[in-house]
Amino acid sequence: FTNFAKPSSASVKIADGILSNDTPYSGYTALNADGIGDFRLSFELKLADRKLKENGQFSIEAERGYGVWRLYFIRYGKTSKITSKFFEKGRDKAIFDETFDLDMPFDTWMKIGLEASRTIFKLNVNGREYVLGTAPGSGKITFGSYRQPFAMRDFSIDYKAPEKILPNRLPN
Repeated sequence: FTNFAKPSSASVKIADGILSNDTPYSGYTALNADGIGDFRLSFELKLADRKLKENGQFSIEAERGYGVWRLYFIRYGKTSKITSKFFEKGRDKAIFDETFDLDMPFDTWMKIGLEASRTIFKLNVNGREYVLGTAPGSGKITFGSYRQPFAMRDFSIDYKAPEKILPNRLPN
């Protein structure tokens, strides 16, 4: 967890190898590296029972060269789901928006894996794989919560520096 930037609020804490937010207040933190190219990350995630009527979420945001992927882990009542959205640079409306139901019990550790490259963008939750699209380019990775207490442990990331994009050059 030494790779994380200073959290945006006092509610997000990094201590004893765990990134957490024990409160219903919002907060986020990002990895220190800005130019994360192709990557594979893994961690364990636990969502705590909010005991609130309002919906909350844990989120992962992965900037890529042409836009940003956002994953929302949403747990409310007896229902839980993950929503994956892709926002093209300069647009407020997601051009890709998919939701899938997934059992995410409160206070249970889940194994999360995320892989991004020019050929694939996929999420793995407890061994179940979801191919979401492609993710060429590079950027930063941010983790946050909104009205959803969480804990994250056993974090690891393997990534490459961004590839140089060369212009097409055809002889006249």
